[in-house]
Amino acid sequence: MRFRQQRPSGIPEINLIPMLNVMMGILAFFALITMSLTAQQAVEVPLPSNLAAGRPPTEPLLVEMDAQGQFMANRDRIRSQGELERLMMRYLDESPDGQVVFQAHEQLPYSDVLTTLEALKAVGGDRVSLAID
Repeated sequence: MRFRQQRPSGIPEINLIPMLNVMMGILAFFALITMSLTAQQAVEVPLPSNLAAGRPPTEPLLVEMDAQGQFMANRDRIRSQGELERLMMRYLDESPDGQVVFQAHEQLPYSDVLTTLEALKAVGGDRVSLAID
């Protein structure tokens, strides 16, 4: 028995309707998921207020280190790291809510900055922070 061979008659036809239905379903799914994930939720956080307690906020102690490794505390030149540590201890004792901000010159090696920051944190603990700008 011989079968007749059919010749292709032009361009094959692709039915796009099922593919578009699937794509619209996926688009709707992602749109719904995105909308449900971006819903904002508010959390009430009580903020401390020094003004409500009747006292002004404490000005932080700014400790600067220039490119030569010399210290300045609130624009006053400090001769040694020991003198700086004594000044910090006195400041932290006098102001229980005070902060010490360490700002190093951008040309200092990072190892020097890190060593000094560790020494300051040994005196002031978590009340010492590094200024990044």
